[in-house]
Amino acid sequence: MDRIGLFLQVRLNSSRLPAKALINLCGKPLIVRTMDQMKKVECDVRVLVTTKECEPYLKNLAKQCGFEIFCGDSQNVLKRFVDASKFFNVDTIIRATGDNPLLSPEIAIETLDLFSKTKADICHLSNVCYGSGVEVVKTESLVHALKKATTPYHFEHVTPYIYENRNKFNIVIHDPQNQAIARPDVKISVDTNEDLERVNYLLRKIIKNNDDFGIYSLIKNYDKLKLNKFKRILFITNNQYLNKCLNIAYKLEEDFNIYFSLKDKKEFQSNFNYLDYDKLENFVDTEGIFDRIIIFADNLAKKDLDLYKKFGFFITINDYGYGVKESQCTINTQKYNNFFNFVGIDIEDPKIIDLIKNFKGFSSICPYCSDYDTKILYRNENLNILYCKKCGLYYSTPFRDFTDIYVDKYFTEEYKEQYGKTYQEDRENIRNFGMRRLKNIQKYIKTGKLLDFGAGMGFFSELCQENGFDTTSIDISNYATDFIREKLKLKAITDDQKYFERTEEIFDVISSFFVIEHIKDFEKLIFLFYCHLSKNGVLALSTPNATGVSVKYNFNSYAKIHPKDHYRIFSPKFLKKVLKKIGFKKIRVVVTGHHPERIIKSKKLITNKIIFKIVNLYSKIFGLGDTFEIYAQKR
Repeated sequence: MDRIGLFLQVRLNSSRLPAKALINLCGKPLIVRTMDQMKKVECDVRVLVTTKECEPYLKNLAKQCGFEIFCGDSQNVLKRFVDASKFFNVDTIIRATGDNPLLSPEIAIETLDLFSKTKADICHLSNVCYGSGVEVVKTESLVHALKKATTPYHFEHVTPYIYENRNKFNIVIHDPQNQAIARPDVKISVDTNEDLERVNYLLRKIIKNNDDFGIYSLIKNYDKLKLNKFKRILFITNNQYLNKCLNIAYKLEEDFNIYFSLKDKKEFQSNFNYLDYDKLENFVDTEGIFDRIIIFADNLAKKDLDLYKKFGFFITINDYGYGVKESQCTINTQKYNNFFNFVGIDIEDPKIIDLIKNFKGFSSICPYCSDYDTKILYRNENLNILYCKKCGLYYSTPFRDFTDIYVDKYFTEEYKEQYGKTYQEDRENIRNFGMRRLKNIQKYIKTGKLLDFGAGMGFFSELCQENGFDTTSIDISNYATDFIREKLKLKAITDDQKYFERTEEIFDVISSFFVIEHIKDFEKLIFLFYCHLSKNGVLALSTPNATGVSVKYNFNSYAKIHPKDHYRIFSPKFLKKVLKKIGFKKIRVVVTGHHPERIIKSKKLITNKIIFKIVNLYSKIFGLGDTFEIYAQKR
């Protein structure tokens, strides 16, 4: 008989909602709820399929739930599944994803039965609740897909190659036998903060109604709730600040279910819900985390903050105590002398309400190595900047999404404001930078197909075309790509990194200058670059330098002008490690952006040409430039 493995795919460093697998959903981590659902499905082995970075946080949870754990390739998820199937010697895989805490065992069992009866290569039920279903697939079909797959999309999502090659596989897709569960309008997966809030609310209601977590119970409760107002917010304060908190709460009650808890008072007169302070922890353990917590305090103690961290994503107001450096966000309506608070906002200012409504809670887990030993270095009204002590990555956690940054005026008004001329007027200077970069590329390869990703108005592509390369430019700005096509008469595509997921085109060179710091899932982007390079193809990147003089020695000044759409700051050492991990060789770093005037503190010494040259040499020897370029060749 076939040996069946239930493989649950999970990782912690998701770019949209990091560490969501560990978030408390009504007393249990999200991934534990997912595993609990799948325990009801009969199989020979149950496995959490993850990566090495995530293993320390998942291993014990897996063991408690009777699951094995397998660590595989960090980017090629298809290979991860094939390797796991070989390791556990399974012929059939029930494939599920760990961000679905309400996976349906009924749907999984029905899918497995259909798979067996139809002798399918792959099988799933259509029109079921989004986040409730599974796929059942033959191991040999995944092995075949891994051998034949040609685009990164096939590797990232495991089964697309099979669905795109219907003539080669027996693909079975049916509606569920009972049409009552044919409800694709019901979304119960957890991809974003709002998804988490919705599912947390649904779970609470199911538990309160003493219902089970089966698919019929789930749909019944979902329809009953209507989910018009599902978010919860908790105010923790004392009697001194109660009225100020109430004023904020009244402005939020249309969007949130409001709860209060007072440290120094047991009686509470208001229409809002009240929770005894000493019972908060038990409340969260049984009913799950809050979607927002507002802590109004003037000297928060460490023990209090450590407790509140268990309750959900939180904002502190007017704190000058321990929470200043450790809270996720601190609003200050008084001018304390501390850069961790953004100041000058009146308690009645609409900015406070806007921030609370749109606040994106975050985990401090490192988005690369998944380590929790991180430190908040800086914050303003837009973001926090953190540092991972384990891998050395600097990264930001924005409080909201920003969609108005890279628009047409970037090339005109904004560029001119920063550099004194428009992007087009700066053409020759950009080409001069480009010529130096091109010479570094030509040390690896003299000519061929070149793709410039994040090309701006295409001046580097223009230069490379003039020097024997066949160029393609990609940029998300229509303004930029229209200029490249119409004025420079070169090939240009308006797109982002999704372009790389489906195309099979191969390039000899991929360049991407000052782009990678804008990408949250930067490792995936580098993996996509790797997939689209020819053998011995060359990757050329540039980015701000985490070990440059501004970040290393003048961080607070640097942070004040840190662009809100820069999500990562890399050191050359860190980026070299990532490139080697993905498979690049012959890696060469060129540190650029040397500014001796940022090292010399004395105005008098700055004007001394000899001192200036010595310091400039010192900066070059020790790699203290504020930017760097990195060149690498595909194995």
